[in-house]
Amino acid sequence: MSLRSPLRPVPTASVCLLLALAGLGGCGGQGRFTAEGRELAEQNQARMKAASRFDLAMQEFVSGNPGRALQTIDQSIAAHNGTPAAHVLRGRVLVELGRAQDGIEAFETAIRIEPENAESHYYLGMAYERLRRREEALAAYKKAAELDPASTQYPIAAAELLIEQGDLDRASSVLESSSPEVRRSPGVLQTLGHIEMMRGNHEAGLVYFRDAATLSPSDPSLLDDLARAQVAAGQIAEAERTLSRLLAMPNMQNRRDLVLLRARCLSEMDRPVEAREILYKLAQTGDADPAVWKRLFELGRQLGDVRLQREAAMKLIAIAPSEPDGFVALAICQRDMGEVNQAIINLEKAMARTTTDPTPAKMLGLLRAQVGDRQGAARAFRRAAEIDQTDVRSSALAAEFERPE
Repeated sequence: MSLRSPLRPVPTASVCLLLALAGLGGCGGQGRFTAEGRELAEQNQARMKAASRFDLAMQEFVSGNPGRALQTIDQSIAAHNGTPAAHVLRGRVLVELGRAQDGIEAFETAIRIEPENAESHYYLGMAYERLRRREEALAAYKKAAELDPASTQYPIAAAELLIEQGDLDRASSVLESSSPEVRRSPGVLQTLGHIEMMRGNHEAGLVYFRDAATLSPSDPSLLDDLARAQVAAGQIAEAERTLSRLLAMPNMQNRRDLVLLRARCLSEMDRPVEAREILYKLAQTGDADPAVWKRLFELGRQLGDVRLQREAAMKLIAIAPSEPDGFVALAICQRDMGEVNQAIINLEKAMARTTTDPTPAKMLGLLRAQVGDRQGAARAFRRAAEIDQTDVRSSALAAEFERPE
């Protein structure tokens, strides 16, 4: 039977069984119901159909088919008026379909049926937030938290909304005013850690993340936050250990941002060979990532490995030929090897590929001056000063080389 087809009528015997189970009498010898029995049987059928449609709508929604889910949940509501849960699901589907105002109406219907349902207020807040009606969203989240003070989800939602608005003090206050149990939950501690990091209080943020990770040691997002806070606080060795633990977790070993951060830690711990090994391994696992090869170029500089530097520079040019980074890296290699004219050519290419980074122009100015090309040096330094108008040194050098000898 198709999932979209109506439920088949319940056979007479099944109806008799339902009535018997409910203690409402059974069927007469001719298979007839009393009026009361028929009404109750019809109500049971309606409830069963509504429940079946609700379950199907939820499956359709979570599987990414909100259009079909809306049709199905409407059938559920039509079959038996609709429970708060049915109207909440309908609201969620409507919000997903970009109809947030209609979603608000569905959530308000759920609240009229059951005013004390915290979930209805929470999703109402999400719909308001989608429409950028932030104060109404905040009020809805706070109401949900008031109705269900044991939940961590609702105060976190309110705090995250305030964080997005830059109101860190109010965000912190919302979380701190929760019950002691909620305040000590991993999610709330993590959010408080985010607030402190945004304030620049890295040590305070680190304490929150460490406490949260102690309570939930297998949560990758907490270990991620902890490692980044450790780096920000200058605890590089501790960060490297946290990252090693995190990268050993399932499905985490190829997280490029984490591998790059661990490589940075290893480099700062004077373990560049290990950093090079993990980055080489990462470079073989998928799409070419300029960030990996930039870090490998830096490691080549640290190790004095000219071959690695050239390899990284050529990879950067191949991966991102419209960006300046690969040409600058190659020019650095050539300059160090005494290939100044080739370095100048590549710096000209790099300078032509950026309007925001003065580095290629400044390097070019120095090399032009080195070979005695005063006019070329003046042009390059003038370009650097145009890109960065606070660069007094480049302006002075441009003026110096523009003056006749």
